[in-house]
Amino acid sequence: MGGQTSCCAEEPSESTEAITAVAAPVFEDNEPEEQTPPPAEEAKAEAATATTPEPPKPKDDSPKLTVCFRRQDGQSFDVEFTKRPCGIDFTKTTPMKVKRVHAQSVAEELGVEGGMAILTIQGEDLPNDPQSAMEVVKKFVAQLPQR
Repeated sequence: MGGQTSCCAEEPSESTEAITAVAAPVFEDNEPEEQTPPPAEEAKAEAATATTPEPPKPKDDSPKLTVCFRRQDGQSFDVEFTKRPCGIDFTKTTPMKVKRVHAQSVAEELGVEGGMAILTIQGEDLPNDPQSAMEVVKKFVAQLPQR
């Protein structure tokens, strides 16, 4: 191979050094950056992953009767009746107490039990007279729709 200069063309001798050329990858200063979606597409993606607020629930204008009962252990709790008949027999005493809860009634479904005392109806105390108290209960219950 006279007169030509070639890498790795001749066998290396003791006085020469073998040089092997290896192709190295070429890197540019401007490496490709991570692809980012255009602003409009980015906004759509964010909107899709964002939690959509629930629409407001329609106002329930159906009549309700809130009765605050006191259990025999002294704890009180509110019960919201939305249908009648409620299914409760009351004592003729002050305070008015639940004498009996009818089986499969609205009151039974809501957890009312015998022996509970009525503290308030619609946030108001009942009259001290048992007959007047019963009239108040009947007046409010009559405003509820039939079951």
